[in-house]
This record gives sequence, C-alpha cells and structure tokens, in this order.
Amino acid sequence: MRCSLWVLPMVILSQARPAEPPVKESVLRFDLGLVRMDAVATGRDGRRAEGLAAADFEVLQDGKRQKITQFSYTGGGDQPKPAPRIAIVVDDIDLSLDDYTAIRGALARFVDQELPPATSLSLVCTSHGSGALRRFTADPQSMHRAIDDMYWRPAGGLRIAFPEMSLLRDLGNIVAELGAFPGRKSLVVIAPRANTQMTDARGIADMAARASVTIHGVDAQTRARSAAGDTLGLLASATGGRFHKSLSGALDALREAALDSSAYYLIGWNPGADAFRGDPKSETQYHRVQIRARDNSLHVRARDGFFSRTGAAIPGRLLPGPDPVRDALESTFHSGEIEVRLTADFQRQEAAGSYVTSLVHIAPQGVRFSPDKEGCWSARVEIARAIRAVDPGMPLNDRVNSQPLDIHSCGKEAERLMADGLVAAVEDRVPTPGAYQVRVAVRGAAPEPASSDGHSAATRPIGSAAQFLVIPDLKTAALALSGIALWSGEAPAPATADPVYRAAEGADPAVRRFAEGTPIHYSVRALGGAPAPVSVLLRILREGHEVAVLPAAPLTGKLPAAGLPRGEYVLGLIASSQAGRKGGHAEQWIDFQIR
Repeated sequence: MRCSLWVLPMVILSQARPAEPPVKESVLRFDLGLVRMDAVATGRDGRRAEGLAAADFEVLQDGKRQKITQFSYTGGGDQPKPAPRIAIVVDDIDLSLDDYTAIRGALARFVDQELPPATSLSLVCTSHGSGALRRFTADPQSMHRAIDDMYWRPAGGLRIAFPEMSLLRDLGNIVAELGAFPGRKSLVVIAPRANTQMTDARGIADMAARASVTIHGVDAQTRARSAAGDTLGLLASATGGRFHKSLSGALDALREAALDSSAYYLIGWNPGADAFRGDPKSETQYHRVQIRARDNSLHVRARDGFFSRTGAAIPGRLLPGPDPVRDALESTFHSGEIEVRLTADFQRQEAAGSYVTSLVHIAPQGVRFSPDKEGCWSARVEIARAIRAVDPGMPLNDRVNSQPLDIHSCGKEAERLMADGLVAAVEDRVPTPGAYQVRVAVRGAAPEPASSDGHSAATRPIGSAAQFLVIPDLKTAALALSGIALWSGEAPAPATADPVYRAAEGADPAVRRFAEGTPIHYSVRALGGAPAPVSVLLRILREGHEVAVLPAAPLTGKLPAAGLPRGEYVLGLIASSQAGRKGGHAEQWIDFQIR
C-alpha cells in the first residue's frame, strides 16, 4: 500500500484542531516589482549560518546580477521561531520489508527524540489511511497513532504496468493544498526513485514556490544509488530542499525540514520590467535564479527559478470550500475529524462486470442518533465515494457518488451501533482496469424530521479514508483473485441494497479485530481466463516474518491461527494455475489483528 508521508497521522477527536483559514499573503512573492525567495545558508559543518546581511549574498536572474532590495531573517536571535509545519508523504505500495522497517524507525525516532516544540506534522501513506490520521497535529500521541497505522505487505500482487511517475499527480495536489496554510512549509517525500526530466518537475517546483513549500526527497531504498535524473532529486534542488540517496538519510531529512521551516532568509529584488511579459503564442518563460553566498565556505540552498506569471496564490485549492463532504473526499489535510476505516475490494459479476465493494467502518462519534416515540433510535449518514486513477496516462475522473443512509435501530442493536459505530457497504462500477485510489467521505446528517440536538447538517462531524486498489484486466489475465473477506462466527449476510449497514463488531470483515483463540474464516474468489485447477498458498506474516503457512489452501476455509499471540498480522493468498501457455499467478493481501 502507498503511504504518503505528507505526514498524515491520525488525530484524537478531543485534540482535533479546526482548519486554519486560507493564507492572505504568501511568504514568497512573484510580482512585477518584487520577487522574494527564501534561502538557507549553512557552513561546512552543516550548521545554520545566522547574522548574515544582504551584502553577504548575491542574486543572479537568468545569469544577470540583481540588486537586493528586501532582506530579512526569520527565526534568528531573540525573535520567536515559527512553529515548523511538516507534511510527510510515504509512497509505501512497493517497499521491501527492510525499507519499510527503516522508514517506521526513522519516523518513530524523530517523534520521540528529535521533534522541535510545537511542530505540526501530517503523515500520509499512499496505500491507505484514515483522514483523521492525516490532519496536521502537534500531539506526539496522535503522531504515533498514524505511524502505528502503517503496515507492510509484499508488493507482488500490486506490481502492474503503470508509469513510475504516478506519484507526481498526488504531489501536485498536495503542494497546492499546502498553500492554504500560513508561513513556510516543508514537504518530505519518501518514495522509490522515478526518472523524469527537469521540465516535468518545474511545474510542481513553481507551485511549491508560490505555496511557500520546500520539498525534501528520500529515496525509499536502503542501498544508495545515483540520483541523476531522479524526480525527487530534481524537485528538492528546484525548491531549496535536499535529496538523500538512501533511507539512511530519512532522519536527516526530517531534521532539516523542521529547521528549514523555522529559520530562513527572505531575499527580494526587482525582476525587471520584462520578467512577466511573456509571449502569449509561446510557452511561459522560466527564469533561472541563483542565490549564492560571497563567502565560499558557506553553502546556500534556494529555489532555482520561477515562471513568468505573477501572484502567489493557487486558484481553486484554498481549502476548505463550500462543500465540506467533497472537501473531505478530495483533500489530504482537511479530511475530517472522525475516524473512518475503508476496506475496498475488487469483485466481478458476469452481468455487472468489474466493480469495487467498499466496507466503510464509521466510528460512533460520526453518527448522531435521535430517539423516536417508539423508544428506538434514528440517524442519517451521507456517504460520498470517488475512484481516482493513479496512472497519469489514464483520464481524470471527477465523478462523485453520494447517497444518504437512513438508520433505524432498536434495543441491543441500537446500543451496539452507538457504542461501536457501524459498517456501511457500498458498490461502485469501475469500467477500466488499472491502478486506482478509492476514497470515501462520510458526514452525519440530521434524520428526517430534523433532530433536536441543535446541530445542523453543515456542522456535523466529517470523516474520510482512502485505499490504493488494483483492478486487473480479466480479458488478458489468466488468473485474478477477488478481495479477501475475513470474519469470525457467522459470515455477514450478503448486501441486499446499496448502501446497506450493520452494527460494527470486531470480527466483521470491515474491522478485522479478532479475539485470541477465535476461529477466523477467510474467503476469496478465483477469476480470469479459462477454467483450470487453482492451487493456493496461504501465508500469515507478522512484522514481515512468516508465522503460519498452508501450502495447499482452499479458496474458502479457516486460518491456521491457533496459538498466534496478540498482535498485528497480514494474510496473503498466492494463487497459481496452468491456464494458457504460461499459466497464471495472482496475489491478494489483507491486514488483521488478534487481541
């Protein structure tokens, strides 16, 4: 799964912070009479160089020296340092166990030992996550909850043919959204390397400049490699950040991101009368900028240029907007305060074709119940879904499906709903095979008639979640597996409506928290080419190590979980068949907990 460390950690409800208002003026400026950029100066020992004056720097624009007309230093001397704001994005869909372990270790150490006071973090994994865990927080406990929500699984079932630069689309959206927060921000991206050209990265780099965002990149591999042509290296160089060639530099990147957000120079100059007079018939001109220290013993990190268009704001991305549900669905950082857990699976029916079944576990704080005259309870929940293509080669689909879910319950079932929350099941068609991010957003709405609790629908709590999902091409695949269902006790009744709901229980396929010693059932369907005998290898992993195995498992059966201690696990079903000349191979993985 992909974990975008735009640090998207979980936030405890009582400590959730309201969204901050959009920025009225960016730290950086790109106007007719003034261009103002940030810069960090360090000595040979890597320490920040403070106390420098404008005369200690020189600025070149397109190779021509410029006169510095504005100069200041933020965070020096006795002045209060700005509280660092750091978004961490971890692209965790295709990581080795060693790389995953190194990333989690660096994050935990940074929070426990290196975190500057009042630092606000958000942790985002591209593979999955609850929006409540992605909100910016300064609470270490909430940060650890976000780290604990990460889990590793083998990537074999996720390796499909789509361009390496699939992360760039997400990066552009994240950078634009960070522009809505005040001050200078740092973005730490931990991802496998992907090659691109500088022209491809400059668009995001220019967005980052106008949003006052510095990007630091870390190659998500334990072995150091050449950074030539690497996208993250190009983005870091273009935005004044640093690129680390291996995961051994992850902790350094987090430290630098915190320091860069709280101590930096602002250097301004007049760009010249022609700097923003572009030819409408040609591409927008890019102005190269070099900011250097006159003392050769000092190193300066600064942005490498800007496009010839004025303004710092990024239109249409200053969230939140007028539709809170859609904002939560599309946003990374304004994505709701209630905890929502998403289990999205690929399914197939001959009549309906390929579709996604989403089990949405909504925490009890997300549902407002009102009593009726019969002594029962009623509530209404709005559920919005979107399926976004990850592959930039696929067309954007901004379609959003939204439906109300009316809940009416009595007696013990009502008590369970109000104590443990509910599970809603919804289905959505997927017309084209490929890599997708499934997103859901929920909002508690007043039942009809309006409830008497004094809350309007617009002020009711919102939550969201996302999950990476691959839809195989069954026309060419010799073998594919549907999503895995895990449960204990009786299997949940099949859905008879869309959406449908039930009380959330730990043994439900949407929750997957099983009591120690309880029998755990599993089920998966084999799909794809010509019918043929299918053999299935069942593996149970804990912290990446195999703890149980069935070499010849049925498609539906019980897990060999007897004797497994409490903890977090991942189940894998690896299927193979002899259909066709080359046969077929398919994998599915899912996490669960024994407690």
